[in-house]
This record gives sequence, C-alpha cells and structure tokens, in this order.
Amino acid sequence: MILKRAIVTTILSIFLCMGHLLAQVSVELKVKQSVGAWAKLLRYTGKDLHAVDSCRSSSDGVYRFTLPQNASQGLYRMALGKTSSFDFIVANESEIKFESVVFALEDSLRAIMSKENKVFVQYVKLKRTVEQQLWMLGSLQNYYSADQPFAQQLREEKQRVEHDFSRQAMALASLDTALFVSNYINLDTKPFVLDAYSECSYKAQLASDWWCGVDLSDDRLLNTPLLIKNVWEFLEQSICDDTYDKEQQDSVFVAQLGVLFKKSMSNLVRNQVIGSLCRGFMDTDYLGVLNYLLSHGGEAASVLRDDSEFMARLVLEKSIAVGSKAYDFKVKPSSGKSFKLSAHKSSYRLIVFWSIWCPHCVEMMPSLVSIHKEYCDKGLEIVAIAIDDERELWEKFIADKRFPWIDMLLGADYDNPVILRYNVDETPKMFLLNKNLEVVSRPSSPEQLRLKLRKLL
Repeated sequence: MILKRAIVTTILSIFLCMGHLLAQVSVELKVKQSVGAWAKLLRYTGKDLHAVDSCRSSSDGVYRFTLPQNASQGLYRMALGKTSSFDFIVANESEIKFESVVFALEDSLRAIMSKENKVFVQYVKLKRTVEQQLWMLGSLQNYYSADQPFAQQLREEKQRVEHDFSRQAMALASLDTALFVSNYINLDTKPFVLDAYSECSYKAQLASDWWCGVDLSDDRLLNTPLLIKNVWEFLEQSICDDTYDKEQQDSVFVAQLGVLFKKSMSNLVRNQVIGSLCRGFMDTDYLGVLNYLLSHGGEAASVLRDDSEFMARLVLEKSIAVGSKAYDFKVKPSSGKSFKLSAHKSSYRLIVFWSIWCPHCVEMMPSLVSIHKEYCDKGLEIVAIAIDDERELWEKFIADKRFPWIDMLLGADYDNPVILRYNVDETPKMFLLNKNLEVVSRPSSPEQLRLKLRKLL
C-alpha cells in the first residue's frame, strides 16, 4: 500500500511539472452589473490566443466555464463583449472564481477563490498603475531639456517609481514561491539597476540579473506571451548600439547565448527557445551566432540544418566572412576607365551593394556621404554597386546626388560572378576591406560602419 501511494504521488508530481491538470477546472466570473454579453474564454500559446469556449451569463450574472481534464496550464483570457477582458492564471487549482463590475472590469476585478489569481490580480493592478505613472513622467520629460533642474527631478522621480515597483513586485512574488504566479512575476519584472554610470553599464547589469528567480524548467511559461519575448529582449539588452560594431555584436550575442544555454531548462522550453532563435537569426549574417546555434542547439537546430537553402547560403557566407580574402573584380564605372578592385591602394574600401528600388538603400545614402566626408582623407574609399536593370533611373539618381565615390551598375543577373561571390541575396549589403582585400567588417548599417571606422582610422 505504501509503495502504491508513493507511485501515485510520483505520477501526480510528474503531471504537475508537465503543466497538465488532473481534474476538471471550473472558472467563474460574477458580474454585479451584467449586461448579458457573451463571454469568451481564450488560452495563450506563446503570444497567440486560441479560443477555448464561450457562454452567456446566468440570471444572477455568473459566467461559467469548465476546462476539461489535462487542459493546459498557464495564462488565459476572459473577454466580455467587444471591449472588456482580463487575463488570469490556471495552475493546479480546480476552482477559480472572480467578481467584478462589468463597467469597470479591470479596476473592480477581485479573485475570490484562487491563491494564484489573488496575487496575479494585485500584480496586474500594480503594474498598470506604475505604467501610467511612468507615462506621465515621460510626457513631462519631453518638455524639458536634460540639463534643466526640473528634468533631473523627473528622472529621480521616475527612478523612485521604478524602484518601488521592483520592490513591490518582488514582495508579491515572494508570498508563495510554490505558486506559478511567482515565476510569472519574476519573468515579467525587469531587474532594477541602480548607479549605472552609462547606458552600457546599465544594460550589462540588467542582462546579468535578467533571469534571476526565473525557473526555466516550468513548461507553463510557454503558455504565456512572456518567455520568447524575454529571450529576445535579453539579447537586445546585451548590445550597446553606440559602442559595438557588427563583429562585437556577434561576439556578445554568442556569449549571451552561452549564458542562456547553461540555465536549467526543460527540454520543451529549450527546444522552443532554440527554435525561435534559429528562425530569428536564419536570414541574418551573424555568422558567429548561426554557427553557435548549429553546434550547441541540438535537435532544435534542425530548423537550420534541414533547410538546404540556408545551409547553401551559409557556405557562401563563410567564404566572405571577416578575415577571408574578398573576390577581386573589374567592372566599368559610371564614368572613367574600367575599375579593378585590387588596383586601388586605399587603406580601406567599402563595397556597398544597393538597388534603386530599395527604400532602405536610398535612405542610408546621406549617412554614407557623411561617413565618406569624415574618413576619405584618412584612407576610406567607397565603391557603390547598384544591382538593377533600370539604367536610366539609376543614371538620373546618381547624377542628381553627385555621390563622392565610385558608382557602377550591374544588371540584376544573379549568375554574375560578382553577385555570386559576394552572395548578394539582399540589399543593402556592405563589406569593409583593407588594402589587402581582406574582409575586416560586415556592417549592416551606417552606424555600425562608423563605429568600426572609429576604431580603425
């Protein structure tokens, strides 16, 4: 008998850890001023919402839903009519009851039966209040320059509000750490950073504490809109846009992925996280990240490995990676004699592949003009190669702009050896070469190019 009980207890624990319910769950909302609208029950899968059920209220203004056995645990939403809704948690509780006034659903909502949701409702109201306060402070800051005394007072008040929120959120998460809501709050609440001396310092401290208190072995986090969003924000917070060039960004991303992958995760969470990262980076030229995902992503990296087009592109990208020798070519520019890349002995050459029909390409041209002006006397030369069949339009554009660099046109012939060897599968695409034609950077934007040149020239 003792052995049987132990087995049953173990099975129960396994099911709970898997995020499944062992019994039906009843969910009720009593509305004091019901208008008889339909209520819909929806379930989160990541950021997506899926319809579960719908019903009308009873005569006493109660909306009742019953979730079946083994329904997914996580975050749900109840929507009343077209304009009112609220989120709530389903986790290891067979009965969940709320009470509200329909004309003030969010403000008047109370969880009258559910430990999870009593805490969750408090947290949601706290967060909404803080967001309103920060919005008002931000609006006031727009009217004052940063050096004005009142602007400093606003910054200090904003910091005080953020600190109070962090402290109160931590207190709510600590009420009962066995509850799923505790893990949810820890994931949703960003660490509070004090005394950062720069934006980079602030981001570094934020990233170092990002996963504090978060249990990534809990599959139920996947049934919220938080987890994958936080993974990407974690990577973004690691980057100082005004400090890191493209190659430094690549290295930092790899380092942060190493930190993330060392966290204890369930197999399901790990696979979902890696799958999202693979899909997100697949079309980029962050080669360090892509190679890291392929070598450390396990089965989840099959998103990359099984894509023959991606793997073929990766082979081409590796041949023009930083440190490799760039393909030398000879073409006829818009004016003057034929141009051979290796014939020019400038310290650095930027090859820019662009197209007249690419809005982003056209938008970045003034920035490139500014960079050329700043660095041309220090050894920078720019070669702009348009991939286009619209010769007349291209000629008119460069004549109007009078760009201070070498302009040339290649037809949109993707069998052209220049296009093939530089794998120009999109525009703009840039390569910064040294005088030996070695690739020293693969900037994705003028800002990244400028940062690299500051370090080189």
